[in-house]
This record gives sequence, structure tokens and C-alpha cells, in this order.
Amino acid sequence: MSSNIEDVDPLPLKVVLLPVSAVVLTLIVAGSIYVSPLLTIYAAYYLGAIATATVLPTFLIPRLWQSATQASGSRIGWAFRLNALRAGLMAISALAFVLLPLDFYAGMFFKALVFMVPALVIAIPLTGAVTKWLVASEPQAATYENDRYVSISRLFTLVSWTGSVLLVALVIWVFEYWPVSLRHGPDTENARTGFQAHFGFDPSQSADQLYFRRFLFWQTDETHAVFHYRDREVVDRILRSFEMEQRSDLQSYGMLRLQFPARWLDDSKDDAFLLNEYYRAPYGHVAWVDTQAQIFYYLALLD
Repeated sequence: MSSNIEDVDPLPLKVVLLPVSAVVLTLIVAGSIYVSPLLTIYAAYYLGAIATATVLPTFLIPRLWQSATQASGSRIGWAFRLNALRAGLMAISALAFVLLPLDFYAGMFFKALVFMVPALVIAIPLTGAVTKWLVASEPQAATYENDRYVSISRLFTLVSWTGSVLLVALVIWVFEYWPVSLRHGPDTENARTGFQAHFGFDPSQSADQLYFRRFLFWQTDETHAVFHYRDREVVDRILRSFEMEQRSDLQSYGMLRLQFPARWLDDSKDDAFLLNEYYRAPYGHVAWVDTQAQIFYYLALLD
């Protein structure tokens, strides 16, 4: 009795490594997000910025510009040039992000990003619409639409635009710019619950025109509160709870303008106006009291 043994070829190594690598990479990313979500997001943006700042100027932009010089019509040539110019803006923005950790130029690069990232959000779809218009009526439009460098440019553009939109949304949410900042007050549910969590009592019976914000990000922990008090006891209770002592040096209203959002303050007050009472605690709590208007200003800067 004989048996036929069929030789089975082993699977190619790359076929085995591909799913294994995908699983390992997924576990690494998931673990990183679990340990430090913000650091993981920053690392992803930083690696993407390095790739964008490297690939676009050294590879993609020169080839797009070369395609523009070889285009069959002026409109198609301008479509290629717009792709190259848009890629240049993306590369400059990415380079500013890559160089941001350099301390001696950090301020300049940060200002560049504040301008460039929102500009990308607007410029990318705008240039896309213009290029569509440029090639819409061209008989040789296929030479542009099927160009492989245009396809690569579209991929980078889509990723850059998505990243820019998410970054702008993240910054607005984290730093609570308008309209997110409207939840700070006056007398919103967020302001009242934040006040109660921080000071330990409900302000509804003794205070109104309440603004409250806690900013907790990275190594920063700041709490700001402003309210009109109907009963002085609410002020004294806060001062006692944080062991704040009155100081003899009075503070001007201009100092408040440096610490609190303009929307929380009185526009009619002159910067030289002196507040009646000023308190400090040795561990980061500061308070000002305008006894005439019965308004309390509180700031906590904690490590």
C-alpha cells in the first residue's frame, strides 16, 4: 500500500511578516495611546512633518515643476504649478513644526505655525478648486489627471489637510478659544460645577456673574475665577480655605488684564484703577477684591 506525500511549499516570508508586523504595530500604537495620548499624537504629527518636509522639496516639487514646463497647454501647466506651490506651503509648515523644539527660535516657528496651519485649511481646498477649473475644459486634461506625481501630491495634500483640520480643532478645544470659551460663563452650568469642584461649595446662593475656568494641559495647571458676590462671607471662606494673607501693596486693574480674559473684565475700568484688597498664599493662590463693585478675582497657578 503506497501513499502519496505532496510537497507543500512554505509560505513566502513576506506573507507571514506582513500580518505579524501589522499586529505588532497596532499593539505599539494602542499601548502608546494608552500610556500618553497627547505624546502619541505629537509623535505622529512630528514623524509626518519630517516626512513632508523631506519628501516634498527633494522629490515631489521638482517633478511637478518639470511637468509644468512640459505640459501641452498653459492652463495644464498652471495646474501643475499650483500643485507645486501648494506642496511648498505644506513643506514650509512641516519644517516649522519640525524645528519648533529649537528653544532659541521656538517663538518664531510657533508664530509661523499659528499663521500657516489655518492657512493650509483654507488654501488646500481653494487651490484644489482652482486646478479643477483650470483643467475642466482642456482636451489634454488626462495628462494632468493621470500624472503619478499629481496622485502622490493629492495623497500628501489629503493627509496634510486632515492633519491641519484636526490640529486646529485640537488647539481650539485644548486652549478653549471662542466659541468653546463661552462655556466659562457667565453663570453657565460648566462654570458653576467647576466652582463647586474647586472651592467645595455651591455658589448659587451667594454669587452671580460667575466665570470659571480650569486649564490643565501638559505641565500646566491654572484656575481662574471671577464673580460678583452678594455676601462677603463667600469671599472670606475662599481666602480662609487657601490660607491667603492680605498684602499691603495694592494692585492695579491693568494687572488683571494680563491674567484674565477681556470678556470677564469691565471695559470701563482704567488700567490705573487700584483694587481695594490683594491676597496671596505661599503655594500659588492669588486673589483681588474690588470692594466697591463687590467683585472677586481668583487665580491659582499650581505645579
